[in-house]
Amino acid sequence: MERGKTVRNKPQTEITYGLDSGVLYNSLVYESNIFDSYVEAVECGVMSSSYVQLFAMPASNIKRRLEKWAEIWNSLVFTQSQVAKAREVLLSKEFFNSEGLGNTPAIMGKSYLLFKDAEKLDRDYFYELFHLTAEDLNSFKREWLGFDKVFTGFMKSPRCNFDINSFEFPKEKGDDKNKEREIIKNGRTKCFVKKLDASPFISGCILKKGGAAMDLKGLPGSFKLAVSSIFASADGMTFDETNSYLDKFGIKIKPLNSNSYAGLEWTARDSFTEEATGIIERFFNNKIKEDDFEKERLNALSNISMMKEYPGYHIKTAAYKELFAGTPWEYPSDGTEEAVSKMTLEDARKVRDIFMEKNDFAISIAGAADTETAKSLLSGFRSGKSQLAFPARITKPLSGKTIKIPLKGKDQAYITKIFRGPTHYDKDFETMQLLECYLTGERSPLFTELREKSGLVYTFTFYGTNTPVGGAEMFAAITSPEKIKAVQEVFEKAVDEIRNGKLVEERLNETKNTLATNFAKVLQSSSFYAKNMAVEEVLGIKAGTYLRQLEIINSITPEMIRAAAEKWLKKGTWILSGAV
Repeated sequence: MERGKTVRNKPQTEITYGLDSGVLYNSLVYESNIFDSYVEAVECGVMSSSYVQLFAMPASNIKRRLEKWAEIWNSLVFTQSQVAKAREVLLSKEFFNSEGLGNTPAIMGKSYLLFKDAEKLDRDYFYELFHLTAEDLNSFKREWLGFDKVFTGFMKSPRCNFDINSFEFPKEKGDDKNKEREIIKNGRTKCFVKKLDASPFISGCILKKGGAAMDLKGLPGSFKLAVSSIFASADGMTFDETNSYLDKFGIKIKPLNSNSYAGLEWTARDSFTEEATGIIERFFNNKIKEDDFEKERLNALSNISMMKEYPGYHIKTAAYKELFAGTPWEYPSDGTEEAVSKMTLEDARKVRDIFMEKNDFAISIAGAADTETAKSLLSGFRSGKSQLAFPARITKPLSGKTIKIPLKGKDQAYITKIFRGPTHYDKDFETMQLLECYLTGERSPLFTELREKSGLVYTFTFYGTNTPVGGAEMFAAITSPEKIKAVQEVFEKAVDEIRNGKLVEERLNETKNTLATNFAKVLQSSSFYAKNMAVEEVLGIKAGTYLRQLEIINSITPEMIRAAAEKWLKKGTWILSGAV
């Protein structure tokens, strides 16, 4: 398998990831000219396996060559982009060898001798291959491939007088240089930096705790409209027009407005980093022009008008009122029609001043990121800490009633059941994420029952959401009016079975595999790192938790799912809209 970056602080030359050459080969043979040839292999046996490095070198300066090899191996750190490329190489090789992933890879030989189940091993092999991260390999190297575990064989020609006993292996392992992040500070304001080798992009995220909690009193959704106005172009273009213009230069910028935080996300090609930071500074210094505000307000009203024609909009509005009444999250984040109509330019400027008053932003960059870019971003932020506090957690059980919202002219019924659910801070958060994935998708037992066997629904999903005052789990389906009761009965039965521990183990393993595959894909994106580093800082989540998602999900057992379902899916509210 291809290996990671080799020499600290040394510029990495362009690497060709072929089937027989990787980072170590390039470094040891091509770049440093230490060896004439170099090969890595894993030798498999029934009870154990061995990782082997084979190399040949000229007879001159042997001790120096071995010391150089030891230095490079000791400082070797895997990066996620290199692991992703190595995964592609292995999959390509396996595909062409097996004409469609059909044979048992050689690396699984010892397991096959023990278990005699080639089909199962194929599944396990590709599952493991997809979910491995750079940190998994770094941890494995530190634990199993240190110099304290090395056995050395040395063969020399009669003319070579080098004594292998004169060579001493390093007694300590090298530092782990694949740091999760570097932290650059300017007063109390911090910027997190994550370098991704060979990334042609730099992604950034500038977030602040807030979201709907920053709405003006009596004007729900005012913060969303103010955020759109803040980040409208200072040149008189709407935000969409600005992004179309910036796209010519490989720059994308968008405002973020979630239940818990708000700010700006951006991505630029590494050659336009300086331009992107300048544009971001302009956005944050924008005082909101009247024309920009009116454009964004009319756009918001148009969106609300269109959404009101959709039954799902009324269901979500009723759900949030049922779940989060008495808090800023009771109303739609896009704003109500009345609030948006009443909002003025002065209101927007007031929200902007509240948002910018204390610059306790979380700033992060990833990809082609460097210290100078971090310092440039930090220079525009003054230190400060807002006094914003979120309301207390809502724990009161739901009513269990049924809410009907008829809409004229609709011939389909939109039905939803809502439950209280976990937030990021609850230990069941990842467990419920796994359950959500288990219940959705064309291969889920619930899909099979609702669509394939009974033909009861056109579409359905089961998903979660959360706010600072509590989370929610929601089942949503579209069906014919006469089938509403049957759909409800199927869903209730499915929930009862899960509460009683009845899970399809094969489907559960497949669900974990799906999540692992999705995780492997996003790990190649610089925006994934940038956003998650900022979100963890803003929400007070332990740094690096987002990189442990596979480890956490793989540790979830059927009993943990049963217990979580028993806790969260116990008393809910049905909300029906459309032809009801």
